[in-house]
Amino acid sequence: MDEIRSLCHEINASYLVLGRPQIGKGESIFSQEIFKQFTEQIEQKTGTRVLLPELDQP
Repeated sequence: MDEIRSLCHEINASYLVLGRPQIGKGESIFSQEIFKQFTEQIEQKTGTRVLLPELDQP
């Protein structure tokens, strides 16, 4: 998380696109709640909006 936060500040990022890492067929490393908390922390600590391609579709 520190590396992501540092990079967002360094490049003054407006957006950060993340995917959900998987370990097998459709099985995610993070539970949905833990991943949500992780993305919220990034947004709060950096001011960068986190986009999730599988959820943020027009």
